[in-house]
Amino acid sequence: MKIGFWNVRGFNRPLKHNGVAHLIKHNRLCLLGILETKLAASKIQALLSRSFPGWCQANNFDTIAGGRILVIWNPAVIDLQPEDFSPQVIHCRATNKSSQLSFYISFCYGLYSVVNRRSMWEKLTDLGKMISIPWLIMGDFNCVKSPEEKQLGVTPTWYELKDFVDCCAALGVLDVPTTGCYYTWYSNNESNPVWCKLDRVLHNNEWLEAGLHCGAHFNPSGCLSDHSPGIVTIFDHTPTKPKPFRFFNMWAEYPEFLSTVEQRWNLHVEGTPQFILCKRLKALKAELKAFNMQHYIHISTRAKEADLALQDAQNQLENNPKNVRLRESLGDLKRKAVFLAEAERNFFYQKAKIHYLKEGDRNTKFFHDMVKRNAARNSITAVTRADGTIITSADAIAQEFVDYYTTLLGTESHTIPVDDGVFDYGPKLSSELTDELYREVTAMEVKDAIFNINDNKAPGPDGYSSCFFKKAWNVVADQVCRAVLNFFRNGRMLRQLNHTVIALVPKSEHSSSVADYRPISCCNVIYKAITKIISDRLAPALEHLIDHCQSAFIGGRNITDNIFLAQEMAYDSVSWTFLSRVLHGYGFPPLFIAWIMECVCTSSFSVSLNGPLHGFFPGKKGLRQGDPMSPALFLLGMEYLSRMIKRKTCNSDFNYHPKCEKLKITHLLFADDLMLFFRGDLPSIHILMECLNVFRDASGLSVKTSKSCIFTAGIRNEELDEILARTAFVRGEMPIRYLGIPLAAQRLSVNNYSPLVDQIAKCISKWKSKLLSYAGRLELVRSVIQGVECFWLQVFPLPAVVIEKIHRLCRNFLWNSRRAPVAWEEICHPKEEGGLGIQHIQSWNVALLARVLWNIHRKADTLWVQWVNGVYLRDASIWDWQPKKGDSPLLQRLAEIRDRMITEFGSSEAAIEQMTRWSTLRGLQTSKAYEYFRPKLARQPWKAAILKAFIPPKYSFIMWLGLRNRLATRDRLEFLHEEDLCSLCINTKESAKHLFFECPFSNYVWSHIRVWLGINRRMSTLHSAVKWLKKEKTGSSVHNKARHLALSCTVYTLWRHRNEFIFEGAVPNPEGLIISVKITVYRLLLSLFPHGLIAL
Repeated sequence: MKIGFWNVRGFNRPLKHNGVAHLIKHNRLCLLGILETKLAASKIQALLSRSFPGWCQANNFDTIAGGRILVIWNPAVIDLQPEDFSPQVIHCRATNKSSQLSFYISFCYGLYSVVNRRSMWEKLTDLGKMISIPWLIMGDFNCVKSPEEKQLGVTPTWYELKDFVDCCAALGVLDVPTTGCYYTWYSNNESNPVWCKLDRVLHNNEWLEAGLHCGAHFNPSGCLSDHSPGIVTIFDHTPTKPKPFRFFNMWAEYPEFLSTVEQRWNLHVEGTPQFILCKRLKALKAELKAFNMQHYIHISTRAKEADLALQDAQNQLENNPKNVRLRESLGDLKRKAVFLAEAERNFFYQKAKIHYLKEGDRNTKFFHDMVKRNAARNSITAVTRADGTIITSADAIAQEFVDYYTTLLGTESHTIPVDDGVFDYGPKLSSELTDELYREVTAMEVKDAIFNINDNKAPGPDGYSSCFFKKAWNVVADQVCRAVLNFFRNGRMLRQLNHTVIALVPKSEHSSSVADYRPISCCNVIYKAITKIISDRLAPALEHLIDHCQSAFIGGRNITDNIFLAQEMAYDSVSWTFLSRVLHGYGFPPLFIAWIMECVCTSSFSVSLNGPLHGFFPGKKGLRQGDPMSPALFLLGMEYLSRMIKRKTCNSDFNYHPKCEKLKITHLLFADDLMLFFRGDLPSIHILMECLNVFRDASGLSVKTSKSCIFTAGIRNEELDEILARTAFVRGEMPIRYLGIPLAAQRLSVNNYSPLVDQIAKCISKWKSKLLSYAGRLELVRSVIQGVECFWLQVFPLPAVVIEKIHRLCRNFLWNSRRAPVAWEEICHPKEEGGLGIQHIQSWNVALLARVLWNIHRKADTLWVQWVNGVYLRDASIWDWQPKKGDSPLLQRLAEIRDRMITEFGSSEAAIEQMTRWSTLRGLQTSKAYEYFRPKLARQPWKAAILKAFIPPKYSFIMWLGLRNRLATRDRLEFLHEEDLCSLCINTKESAKHLFFECPFSNYVWSHIRVWLGINRRMSTLHSAVKWLKKEKTGSSVHNKARHLALSCTVYTLWRHRNEFIFEGAVPNPEGLIISVKITVYRLLLSLFPHGLIAL
């Protein structure tokens, strides 16, 4: 089914009528939204009868002047019921008559000003609250979501973007994958052209949950409008091939798992150790599939049925408490329900590949949601060929990718020999390092290599994760070690072990051609273990061989060193012959080179497309992203370029950049990102281009001129034109993005920080906050968003306005866009001071920059520190240096931090002494610096008792809100003028104190919990209860943890029970609540003390 929309900029001319009719006929549309028609309502019916006979229409002309939105549809194909009309939105319910697929669709046309558009965002937000089925939103929003969506013209400000960004975050909607034109509007002004992405298509989470796939294609605007028409295709996408075997980690938790493996593992096989291992792994698959069918198939259904069975038994026992059979069966039902719930969570946790949520918060629905979103993002339903044609057939798409990668990776590259003299411009391997490379590989190294592979890493072609080998190690260890050690002894790799699945990840939201997808190589665990051993031995050699101008993948070197001075990998083009030659040139021993080249040269590939595997072809060149060895090998290849440049620039014709001459800096490298520095004269550019061309001919790695720029200052236009002609590069303008960070010649403006804010907003838009508890959202804020911030905070002093934007995004996500009950500044305090341990951004920024200041002080052995000392300090002390106007904004900020410390400590000597206390041999510890710089409150250590690691975060979070009196009890909602009596007893005004301790309902619950745990003290408030817990140390460790868990769990369950009664009409059930608390506490204690839990 195909749906379209188009801002036609007036629909009164016959030429435009014909253009729309052609769009419908050519694309076989059944529904079209026509925007900015400028039609009179009286003309619609005649136009419809003449140009679109038999079609129906709906419009919003009664709500706003100017003929804004007209929707037309073919009633023979689609049943459309318009439900809401507003000046900027027509909202409809649509049903495909053939498939009976039902969904909502909203056509939008945003007004021109920020203020006038706000009613559109409010309308969409209101509609979203009432929608629980799939929903598409499409149209001309007259607004972009990020500065990157506008080309030329005035850069949009955050004020112009934030309403759209906030609306998308509140609705949890995502962009539909698009092809065709990225910029959907063109200004048609040749002297001042501007391109913008104003038109787009969004879908809600329910669209993914329904398993629907769709794609949007934007045609060129043509001569009839300045907007591109959008065509949305809803695919009935079903894989035509079976999906390959995959080991799910939840299987390993079943009691019979090891016996199942052991029975099949003793299969007698003749052959080499590698062959025997592969045969046994293959034979085991059938057993594991049967094992899955018996115990785990339809895991969500099984988990739900087990939970319902447990609840039913609990209800029966409540009515018949003396029934011995029921009491005996309850324990088995409880264990089964807990086991299957954990299995379901682990299943989706593994598929979602999210590693930043705490184990204590199950978040099964969230993981399920992320699995759907990842599947939709990576689903490929259409591809644009080189000739511009679009293919949608699954088989044709698969063949297109197989042909592309067969040409890219399966075609041998012809290169020239390397110049052995180049290797003399840097160190070679020492005898000590060579001896370490030769050292015999042990079985313990094999085990360590496998056990260091993440359990949830995507498996290779054999389908086994590292979790399988870890859990079954006692059974499989002997054969695994024999196979790996066999490789290192005879230097031969079984090709079956080295087969690779190419997984396709879109480089952007606008990926359309095969080249727009990044190939990630999924290798078998056994192969990864071999190359991890090799790469671990390579690490010391890299530190010795690689020049300081390279920062990637080397321990102790920082990506920010390159950013201070100044990714898509080119792995797939590296010549294998070149790789072998450079390894010999650096002095690697022949046996070690043979190991590496055997791993590289025995590779073969299949392409994974929407699940099934397609094609098979041997590799002939390139390194694999996903192979642990590839980063180190790529660095060694790029080091040859680095030494070649060093050798060529010794030529007297080369002229250094004025600020690089003292240290002889000519270039910086981070993986395949290269920055070259020179004075800007033709002889110098000739030398550098000669280096790049010779390197291309030797390695197969060529410069992408379309992505390469020249940045100049103080050069005459004639000279610049000659340089551009010689290089075929384009002239660049500051600021630029380097390694994801903007570089500018002067202080960055607030708009230059938009990529940071936009990246955080995109992170948030991926997560549907209503599927997470407060604690889950808090953990995402802490782990992911602050990880994004940290990268920037190491490099730039963030302006206060940018920090406030980040706070706003985090605050809205944490509180689900509701009014925040606790100020963000209060959250950003340690737990002992009543906060939640979120880092205070401004203080963390200062702490990270203080580390930079310390590196300059101690003259750390980095290229950037050497450059600062040479260019700015001129060998003076950073403590005496005074910045001048025009100096680096970063250094000016470092001077401010230095002056603050001198003022607060009394002298530079005292400040240095203090920073020395914060430091180790590895440098300044930012955690200690942060502790000094952050704002502080009075310590209340007892408050940290509720935030223990063993207490599930969602319980701790409700306790934390309760202690601050920030739960939405009715005494705090008096401004709503609603009933304020306690919903559980209906006798007394509801407050946190009453609800949790004074209410007869909660009193009854507590009396049973106290008896159960042997607690004699009667608690009257949350504060007194937590203080008592802090002081109470009697009993075993199990009892202490049980008391903590019981308090948090009871408070959480009472609060949830109260909300279910108010909002869902649940019946108060104190006995069920008590059983629920006991089961939860037992389950948590079992996870803490699996072998030593005593009866409570």
